[in-house]
Amino acid sequence: MKQKLLLTLFILLPVGVWAQSIGDTFTKDGITYKVISSNPLSVQVGTGNYSECSIDVDITGNDIVIPDIVEDSNGYTYAVTKIGYHAFAFKELSSITSVKLPESVTYIDGGAFYGCTGLKKVNLPECISLGDYAFSGCTGLKEVNLPECISLGEYAFKDCTGLTELTIPGGLATCGNYVFEGCTGLTSVTVSEGVKSLPSDMFYGCTGLTSVQLPNGLETIGYGAFDGCTALASITIPSGVTTIGGSAFSDCFSLTSVTIPDGVTTIGEWTFASCVGLTSITIPGSVKKIGKSAFYGCTALTSVTFGEGVESIDKWAFGGCTALVSIDIPT
Repeated sequence: MKQKLLLTLFILLPVGVWAQSIGDTFTKDGITYKVISSNPLSVQVGTGNYSECSIDVDITGNDIVIPDIVEDSNGYTYAVTKIGYHAFAFKELSSITSVKLPESVTYIDGGAFYGCTGLKKVNLPECISLGDYAFSGCTGLKEVNLPECISLGEYAFKDCTGLTELTIPGGLATCGNYVFEGCTGLTSVTVSEGVKSLPSDMFYGCTGLTSVQLPNGLETIGYGAFDGCTALASITIPSGVTTIGGSAFSDCFSLTSVTIPDGVTTIGEWTFASCVGLTSITIPGSVKKIGKSAFYGCTALTSVTFGEGVESIDKWAFGGCTALVSIDIPT
């Protein structure tokens, strides 16, 4: 009797109805998903293959809303936790103007929205990591919220020329180099309290940048952080900064005023090179070393005042400063 009951139960069970395996793909409402975890069940948007578009272009419209959960044809539900590599990086998707992501998404892979030139607005979840080039080349992007819990990969917003204002949150966990390189429409940047370091070339070539607010807790300004910000006329470096990296402000042609706080110990190579608007500079006593070509080509610089702590001035530190007539060195 027991054997007969078991046989009956087995016959009643649906054959071949299981959850998808890791790596399997399926399409729901015109969006392709790929299974990335079996316990718990989760998927990413897109296959992760460079040549495969993740969305049926016929259903895109202008606004994309990614669901937090999705159901496959077998009735199994999966959490949507990731936007895959180059998921939307196709010219056919250039008409997309906004993307709304669910809180379940914690990672946007490299180049996910690369070159989505029509994208104007992105709502990011409260805790998110962006891969390299995630939104690079989104020239129409005008509005993006950077949440407190965020990590930014290299070139994440490179050449997003439509961005005009940015607030960098204090909870920024990690930040790659060149994040906002070439954002030429950017005019104002506020870096919030909590940020300790600006990475290399963070705002490289942001030629429209005129206003920068840095927090008191900042300690390091990385190599080339503001290199080529040709419209930047003045900046106040906070008192907590100890290191100004090489080329940090080079080619800031409009820079006429900069305050170097007492606490900075090193001014790197080419840091203020070709800042042709600078007329005077005071080096505080905390500075021990001035790197090679630090002020090279500052053709309007007429006077330099050194503090008592300077121990080393590398070659060409003031090379090409053709207007320099006054140097005050303590005895």
